[in-house]
Amino acid sequence: MNKSKTIIFSSNASWYLWNFRRNLMRKISQDGFQIITTSSRDNYTEKLSQEFSWLEMNHLERTGKNPFRDLLLLGEYIRVYKKQKPDLVFNFTIKPNIYSSLACRILGIPCVSTVTGLGYSFLKSGFLQTLTIFLYKIALRKNKVVVFQNQDDLNLFVSKNIISHDKAVLIEGSGVDTEKFIPRQPSDGSSRNRNFIFLLCGRMLKDKGIVEFITASRIVKQQFPSTRFQLLGAMDVVNPACISESEMISWQKEKIVEYLGERSDVVSALQDADCVVLPSYREGLPKSLLEAMSCGKPIIATDIPGCRSVVLNNKNGFLVPVKDSQVLAEKMIEMINLDFATRTNMGQIGRTLVLEKFDQKIIIRNYLDLIQKTLG
Repeated sequence: MNKSKTIIFSSNASWYLWNFRRNLMRKISQDGFQIITTSSRDNYTEKLSQEFSWLEMNHLERTGKNPFRDLLLLGEYIRVYKKQKPDLVFNFTIKPNIYSSLACRILGIPCVSTVTGLGYSFLKSGFLQTLTIFLYKIALRKNKVVVFQNQDDLNLFVSKNIISHDKAVLIEGSGVDTEKFIPRQPSDGSSRNRNFIFLLCGRMLKDKGIVEFITASRIVKQQFPSTRFQLLGAMDVVNPACISESEMISWQKEKIVEYLGERSDVVSALQDADCVVLPSYREGLPKSLLEAMSCGKPIIATDIPGCRSVVLNNKNGFLVPVKDSQVLAEKMIEMINLDFATRTNMGQIGRTLVLEKFDQKIIIRNYLDLIQKTLG
């Protein structure tokens, strides 16, 4: 048993730790480690704090660009880690990857950072991207390991000399609960073409391709008026790329889309859909697509890092160019026109892929191996 060992899980938000790392933390806790979580406060903090020790990072602003505030955040991490004396820190998301890593470097605490995606600062070249790369270089230098969710991001960090290749590890995603996300019992779907449902799951951000999805939906509706288009996910109002409430209301009045909001019962929404779409600009590894695949659904996504790791083009779904609503609409129409058996086969191929590569048991085992290697 490892009751004397403490591991801190640090993220920018409680919702990330709860939705993406909860089962990993449970397994580590069962193995005898003490788990402490740190994040900013949000709607998932109560759930997180009921199961794990939770410490609020008061100066952690997910999208803030105030350097003075970030220095305060660094000082806060140092104070917290000095008091808690963790044996290992796991960092997730950009700001903890940078400032928690810096605190660990200053204090000599072993840490592992996971690049869950390159985020808003990497989508556009310029000062913000240059600054982020500079900070990453300083912060990650003393990390024991840096985990990447797709090969493209790993290659980018190595090519820009942010980290050395020997520190880079590929662990694809946070894993899917394949016993929860299961296909619904098959039935005759020959009549479903008249009420075909396309679903997009994710935070309501322009970076997720929400606008392109809406534009493509208008095109598809001209040919298939009864087709339904659904959005499921939180309105991430603090993100500069957030879809505005007025835009969402306008789309619903236009009757182009149904906004399902943020739901705890994601499984039933995925099972109700005929195809899950994610026209994102960049991803780490899109869990929404993996959960859709686990439910046996064909998928359509952009040909970008992250998405191309899970879409086998023309096998379990279609890849489309980024920011191209016309091609997206064409592939959505092609999906509608496929016979039920072909779509079912696509879904079966996707579920098999998840079972072989992305099951949470596989991902958790990879992180447990990291802990063993890091702590000896």
